[in-house]
Order: sequence, then structure tokens, then C-alpha cells
Amino acid sequence: MNRTSTDNKASTGKTAARLLITASVLAFAAPALAHETLFASDNSLGHAAESGERVTQQSGVTQIRLSGGGVASFVAGASFQIRSDGSVDLFAGTVTIAGSEGAPVVVHLADQGEGRVAGRGSAASFSVDIREGGRNEARGHVLTG
Repeated sequence: MNRTSTDNKASTGKTAARLLITASVLAFAAPALAHETLFASDNSLGHAAESGERVTQQSGVTQIRLSGGGVASFVAGASFQIRSDGSVDLFAGTVTIAGSEGAPVVVHLADQGEGRVAGRGSAASFSVDIREGGRNEARGHVLTG
């Protein structure tokens, strides 16, 4: 029995279809690796935060979905930076974190420790205040979970 070019094309087409289906399934199964601005009073601030720049929220609100799936909400007065691993450096102000089924969200509190929010339905609020003499004071409050 001789193989013809038609047989080879059919085999190649089936292989390509299998690879495409496998890649599509894996794309949906893998968590997003980038940060995504969900809402920003100032779009340029949202984009800067997404890219890992240190930003200061002068007014309004910025909400960002982190790479592990959690959501960070910053309000006026927050100075922060989002690391590539999805953790948050909070230098001043307040952030509210909503957890997810993905990786825990770690909030670094201006060299005063860190807080973690893990699990779907969990949430916490963290604040850093700069006191007289430049000393930082950090605190956190569990909201749910």
C-alpha cells in the first residue's frame, strides 16, 4: 500500500487540530500572569501601577487584579508599587485586598512587616501612616475570611 500526499495532509491536519485544542485548554487552565486594571479614576496611574512603577494615588480609586487572582483597591493618599510576583509594597495610605483561589496576596508594609490574604471570600485592609519624625506605623484589619 502506497501513501499519497492526501493521506499526509489529513494526518498533518489532525495533528494541528489536536495541538490547537490542547493549547486552548491549557490557556484557560493557567492563571493570568499579568496585572490588570479593573477600575482607575486616572487611567495613566492604573497603567503605571500595572507595569510595576511606584505610584501615589492623589485622589480617586484604583483597583487592580493581581497576577495570583486577588484584587487590590487603593484610595486617595496611597503610595504603592506592585511587584512582578503579585505582592504589593504599601509605602503610605491604605489598600484593601480581596483574596482569590489563586496564590495568597502578600502586602509589604513599609518595612514594618507584612500581611497575607488567602482564599476566596477573604478580605483585609492594610494601612501605613508616616508619623512625626518619619517613623512608619503599620496596621491591618481582617474584614472577612
